[in-house]
Amino acid sequence: MDLLLSAEFTYNNQAHEGIKESLFYLEYGRHPRADSILVKELPQRDLNDLTYKRQEALEQTKAAFTLVVERIKWYYDKKVQSVPFKVGNKVLLNLKDY
Repeated sequence: MDLLLSAEFTYNNQAHEGIKESLFYLEYGRHPRADSILVKELPQRDLNDLTYKRQEALEQTKAAFTLVVERIKWYYDKKVQSVPFKVGNKVLLNLKDY
């Protein structure tokens, strides 16, 4: 059970490659703490500050996802060739695997 908690903490604390933030931070607006004993004093946070930081993280996440989608589209377009067929053309289909 100890390893499962450590794995969950590690997963929640890792920055996602596409969005450059941890999933925990995007959900709660803060990074997960290992234990309350490690932190002597918890900082007082204003609700407006939390809302602003969360909105900022959401905007950064949307921008990062847009870049990821563009990158995926670029790789897809690089591999896929446009089909030079027109409506009404006759083609041969390979149905060997079906």
